[in-house]
Amino acid sequence: MSNQEKMTVDEKQKYLRIVKPRYKQAGRNEKGQLLDEMEAVTGPDRKRSYAG
Repeated sequence: MSNQEKMTVDEKQKYLRIVKPRYKQAGRNEKGQLLDEMEAVTGPDRKRSYAG
């Protein structure tokens, strides 16, 4: 996704709801890959945006 094609908050929430079940079932390595994917799709830095 280019910098000019930013997702809306609603789009991000919809995407994260879809990814959540995959993340919950994933192992440690796959979780890291999913976080990288989420960062690439949604745009923000994962360490600041997804920290629990």
